[in-house]
Amino acid sequence: MALENLIPRRASFELSGKAYELKPLTLSVQIWILNNFSDEGKNNGFQNLEDRMMNLDVKAIAEVAYKLLDDKKDFPTLESFIDAFKGENTLLRILLPAINKTFVEATPEESEEELELKKSEWLSVKKALRILIGSVFLTLSAIGISTLWKHFLS
Repeated sequence: MALENLIPRRASFELSGKAYELKPLTLSVQIWILNNFSDEGKNNGFQNLEDRMMNLDVKAIAEVAYKLLDDKKDFPTLESFIDAFKGENTLLRILLPAINKTFVEATPEESEEELELKKSEWLSVKKALRILIGSVFLTLSAIGISTLWKHFLS
């Protein structure tokens, strides 16, 4: 895994000619998502948020973007932030790509070499487990045969 994949990146968007940045997905933001989007044990907050984003839930998308917004001085409240977009379509068109980038960058992709290494490590573990299980089976079989043999001779 490359070092640059471990450093959270900032997403940005432009609104009324001004650029705004979204903070990276930090642990405190992840806890906020769990607290604000979880539903009584059915799904965790991330699953609910993903479902709401897929259904283009404007309020949920705006809440997350506002939480991640680095500089809130132009938008003292969530409502003022939503109103600045002048319509749901504009909000969705501008914020969805930025939020998606923030979430995708927080979970870096693995390279082909890393995936192959994990696969070969898993195969090695599987092989070692087969050998261990085989030797345990042989040991138990030997104990069983010697016990049977002792009973047969007595």
